Amino acid sequence: MKNILIIGANSNLSKLLVKKFSKDFNFFLATTSNFDRNLEFVQWVNIKDSNNNLIEILKKTELIINFGWSQNNDNNKNLLDFILKHKNERSNLIFISSISASPKSVSLYSKNKYKISYLISQNSQINIFLGLVNYNESKQIKYILKLIRILPFFIRFSKNFFNVYVIEKEEFLNKFFYLMNKEEIKKNIVMYDKKLGINEFMDYLEKVNNIKKKFKIIIPVFLAKIVLFLIKYLPFRISIFDKILTFTFKDDEWINKIELNQNESGKI
Repeated sequence: MKNILIIGANSNLSKLLVKKFSKDFNFFLATTSNFDRNLEFVQWVNIKDSNNNLIEILKKTELIINFGWSQNNDNNKNLLDFILKHKNERSNLIFISSISASPKSVSLYSKNKYKISYLISQNSQINIFLGLVNYNESKQIKYILKLIRILPFFIRFSKNFFNVYVIEKEEFLNKFFYLMNKEEIKKNIVMYDKKLGINEFMDYLEKVNNIKKKFKIIIPVFLAKIVLFLIKYLPFRISIFDKILTFTFKDDEWINKIELNQNESGKI
């Protein structure tokens, strides 16, 4: 049975993987926070308290999946350096990046994700540029649905001026199962299954969640772009503004370039 170490194991996405495949792989879970005792058939290690145990696990692990993330990018870099220093030479490291991360990133979150992704590439390891995973526990999906339900009307834009890259939960799990069984993995992978314009995305969410309203407000795109421009160049950046920039700004050309290289060896 393949040994897989998941770092950042208290994230909702990592829990999805472990709960689904705990009998298919030998999971080791590393976290800096409290353990989730509801997860069975796994071995836990606390990164803060037990570096020696983590080093021992890194040496015998065949695949490392890093869901871990800190607001302080120095912490992310230090963790990456630690993994690269102590991991088994034959093992692969997969870093879970964001589909919003690119050389032209706008939000602080996306910029920092890209910086770590770049270091991953420089060390011949694997980046997954992950789209928005649609599942019940997703904080992003919950927030968008909450906003939709609060407003007394639907919001649309005069045209689709940005794309949302979505992947359904089952497709996410299927693709990861495929990757966890592979010996050789492409170094940069874009992972999504639907590319939707913002208006199409809102239609999709409202239909799936059976949300109905009588009225629809159409916002001119030029007004939306002015608001985003002001948010982008504010002298300060609060969390909600950074999340808006992460959601709205994607470098489609960069994504297409990765996909093109990815497809040469067979898209997952």
